[in-house]
Amino acid sequence: IGLGFTAFSFVSNDYLIPLGNINFSRLYRRILLTNPELELESFAVKRYQDSVIITGEVDEREISNIIILDETQDKNNIYFQIEGLLLSNNIDNYLVPFFSLDGNSLYFISKGREGNISADIWVSHRTGEMWGDPERIPEPVSSSAHEWEVCFVADSSLYFSSAREGGYGRMDIYKAECKNGEYKEVKNIGIPINTESLDECPYVAPDQSYMIFNSWKQGGFGGNDLYVSFHKE
Repeated sequence: IGLGFTAFSFVSNDYLIPLGNINFSRLYRRILLTNPELELESFAVKRYQDSVIITGEVDEREISNIIILDETQDKNNIYFQIEGLLLSNNIDNYLVPFFSLDGNSLYFISKGREGNISADIWVSHRTGEMWGDPERIPEPVSSSAHEWEVCFVADSSLYFSSAREGGYGRMDIYKAECKNGEYKEVKNIGIPINTESLDECPYVAPDQSYMIFNSWKQGGFGGNDLYVSFHKE
């Protein structure tokens, strides 16, 4: 099976890999975060949902080679190949990543990391091609409550949602301004963005001219809707 896998990898890599589709992105994330749910084994062929997965050597943390066979809605076959896929056993450790505008800082949410019970905001900085060890952004940004979905803008401010006490609802959107390289103060951005419901997951334009967020507030089309708000001078 090893020789067959190698031959198939060569053919699929050189001739059969097209642009891809949404199923690949979803499946790739599941593989990245939910091993051993898929129970991947070395040099095996397995079916997962609507896809066929062919694996090379698998150890506890890495798959040397993996091929995913999928198909489009019009039943055309699609082939993907990934090399050196790292795995995580804890889906709560790496969530909702967001890059700084220069691509040299990666912000993400991590729950239960290094003994912290709540979901907090972490950042890793890149020097050249190497990423540094993640660091928890300290209080007042991270707190004993859950933080969720961080967004970095041009003046280095952070927008994020938090379930901390003192808000308007179950989760509110906050802003932390960067002064002298540190975040010393966090402000609830207030009404009409935040309500007594759950308001979260902000995306703010780099120039802060508008914000897109989701909310469970009443008056929407469903349980959880997207909203856009434009900044007023």
